[in-house]
Amino acid sequence: GTFTASGGGYARIDQFTNNTFVNGATGRINVADATSQALLGGNWSNLGTVNLNAGTLFLDGTFTRAGIGTINRTGGTIDIIGFMDNSGGTLTLNATTGNYRLNGGVISGGTITSAGSGTLQFAVNGGNRLANNATLVGNLIMTDGQLRMQSGATWTGSVANLNNSVFGSEQTATLANKTVTLANSIFAVEGSNTLTVAATSTVQGSGNFGQTFFVGGTNGVVNNGTIAANAGAQLVVNPVNLTNNAQMTAVGANSVLYVTAGSFTNNGTFTASGGGFARIDQFTNNTFVNGPTGRINVADATSQALLGGNWSNLGTVNLNAGTLFLDGTFTSAGIGSINRTGGTIDIIGFMNNSGATLTFNAARGDFRLNGGAISGGTINGTGGGTLLFAASGGNRLVNNATLIGDLNMTDGQLRLQSGGTWTGVNANLTNSVLSFEYATALTGKTITMTNSRVAVENGTTLTVGASSRIQGYGVAGQTFFVGGTSALINNGTIASNVSGQTLTVNPAVLTNSGTMQAANGGRLDVDPGTTALTGGQLGRVRSDGSNSRLLVAGGTYTINQPAVTTNHGLVYFQGTFTKAATFDASGRFVFDYTGTSPFASIKADIISGYASGAWNGAGINSSSAAVTPRTAVGYVESSIGIGTTGGNFAGVTVDGTAVLVRFTLAGDNNVNGIVDISDFALLAANFNQPSQWY
Repeated sequence: GTFTASGGGYARIDQFTNNTFVNGATGRINVADATSQALLGGNWSNLGTVNLNAGTLFLDGTFTRAGIGTINRTGGTIDIIGFMDNSGGTLTLNATTGNYRLNGGVISGGTITSAGSGTLQFAVNGGNRLANNATLVGNLIMTDGQLRMQSGATWTGSVANLNNSVFGSEQTATLANKTVTLANSIFAVEGSNTLTVAATSTVQGSGNFGQTFFVGGTNGVVNNGTIAANAGAQLVVNPVNLTNNAQMTAVGANSVLYVTAGSFTNNGTFTASGGGFARIDQFTNNTFVNGPTGRINVADATSQALLGGNWSNLGTVNLNAGTLFLDGTFTSAGIGSINRTGGTIDIIGFMNNSGATLTFNAARGDFRLNGGAISGGTINGTGGGTLLFAASGGNRLVNNATLIGDLNMTDGQLRLQSGGTWTGVNANLTNSVLSFEYATALTGKTITMTNSRVAVENGTTLTVGASSRIQGYGVAGQTFFVGGTSALINNGTIASNVSGQTLTVNPAVLTNSGTMQAANGGRLDVDPGTTALTGGQLGRVRSDGSNSRLLVAGGTYTINQPAVTTNHGLVYFQGTFTKAATFDASGRFVFDYTGTSPFASIKADIISGYASGAWNGAGINSSSAAVTPRTAVGYVESSIGIGTTGGNFAGVTVDGTAVLVRFTLAGDNNVNGIVDISDFALLAANFNQPSQWY
C-alpha cells in the first residue's frame, strides 16, 4: 500500500532489536511536500517505490546499497543516518538520484561514485563515517560538514577541499598523491594512529592539522611532503608526536604555521617567507629538536620564526632577515649553529646559561632580550655582537647571570634578580628602566640616566657605595615592576647634572650618608613627605652651577649634614625642617616656611658664619665671600625682597613666606644680585627701626 507523510507530517519506521521492514513490490512510500518527513528504519529493504517530491527522507537502520531500491525524486533531501552495507557494490549518485547527505550515518565498503549533479554531501555530524575500505571515487569536497574515515576508507582523487569542516583519519595511513586544502577546517588524526604525509602530498591552508577531535589518544604525524600555512591565516599543527622529514612552511603575509605538538623533531626544513610566521610554541613538557639535518629558515625582512618548548638545535638556523624568537626553555649551548646575514634575534623564553658563557660575536651579531630571562653564567660580547634590551618588563638576568663589561641600554628595560649584575664601571641608560630586585650594593659603578629609571623593587635595598654614583635625569629609587617598601642607601653621590632636567629621588626609605647634588644646571627633587628619611635626617646636599636647583619638598626632616651652594647653585627647603649643620652659602638658599619665620635664626647663623669677616664660622658661612672682596651673604624675607606674595628668585618661583639667602655684593639688601638705588631705598625705609629685617 502507501505510507505517506504530507502537510508537515512525519511518517517513521524506527529500529529496534532485530526488527525488519520491507517495502513490498507494490508498496509506495511518499513524502509529499517540503515540511514533511519520512524515516526508514530497522533491517529494511525497498522492493517497491519511494516518491520524494520535497521534504526529507531519512535512511536509518541497517540496509544495503541494493536495498535502497527505486527512489523517484523530484526534490527534497535524502539523509543517510543509519548503516549502509555497500560491501562489494557501488553507490552511484547522478542527476536521477540527486545528492545524498551523510548525516550521522555510515557507509561500509564498496565505492561511492558521482556523476553529473549527484554527489555525496556531509552534514555537521560526528557520526558521519566511511568504513571498511569504503572508497569515495574522485575528489573530497566538504563545506560545513564532518567526516570520519575508518579501517581503510579513502578517496581516490588528488584533492580534498575542506571549508569550515572536520575530517578525521581514524586509521594508520599514508596520504599519497593528494593535496588537502583547509579553509578554517580541521584535519584530525584520531586515537593512537599515525598519518604519514607522503613526498607527493601537501596539507595546506588554515585551521588545524593533526589534533584529535572525535577520539582521544597518542597520535602522530610524519611529514615526508609539504605542510604549508599559505592562506593568510593560521594553520595549527598539533599531534602528540610530529616528525618533519621534508618541508613545513609559512608563506605570505599573515600566514602563521603554529606547531603545538607534544614532541616535534625537524629533520627537514621549517621555513618562514614572504611575511609568514613559523612558530613552535611551548606547552607543558613539550619538546622540540632541530635534528642534525634540520634547517630553520627565515627568508626575508617581513618573516618570523619562533622556537619554543624544551628545545635544542643540532642542525642549522639560517637568518637572512626578519626576526628569530628564542622562546621556551633552552641552554646557551642548545642554541647551536646560526648562520646570520641579517635580521633580529629576540630572547623571549628562559635560557639556562648556568656554568656557561653566552658569547656574541660578529658572526652571531646582537641578541635582544625581549621578555626573556638569562639564568646564570656569563654573557660576553666581543667584536660586533652585544646583548640588547627591548622595552619589555619580562627582561631578566637571574641566578647570578653576569654581563661582562658596561651595561648600555636605549629604549629598554632590564630586571636584575637573585644576583644578576654587570662587571663594567658604567651603566648608561637612555629612555630605559633598570630594576634591582634583590638587596645589593653598587661598588665602583656609575649609572648615568637619560630620561630613565633606576628602580628598587619588592622590599629590597640598593646601596650606592662610596665609590659609586647615580647621575643624570629621570627617577631613582621608586618601584616600577613590583611593589613593596623600597630602600635606597646613598654612601656615594646622587647627582642631577643635565641642564634643565630633573632627577627625582623617591624610594620609600632613603638613607643619605653620601651627597645628593644638583650641578650643571640640573634639578634634583626629594620629598620627605613621601620618602621616609632614615632618622628623619636629610644628609649632605649640594648645588653647584648656574640654574642648578636641589629641592627638598615637604615633610618633616633635620638638615644634619652640611648644605653647600656654589657658583650660583640653589638649594630650596620646603616643609618642616630643623637646621643642625653648617651651611656654605656660596650660591643661594630658599627657606620656605609655614607659621613662624626662621628669619631670626638664619640671621644669627649668618652673623656667626661671618666670623669678623673671615666667613668661616659655624652657622651659615661662605667660602666664596671669604676670598672675594666686597661680597657677603645677603638675607631677606621674600615678601620684602621680591614682593608681598613672592615672585621669582634666581629662576625659581617662591611664595611670600620664605627667607632668601644669597652670596652677593655687599649692600645688596634685596638679594637680587646687584647694588642700586633700590637697595638704598630699602635701607633708608627701615633705618633705625627696631626688629626689622636688616
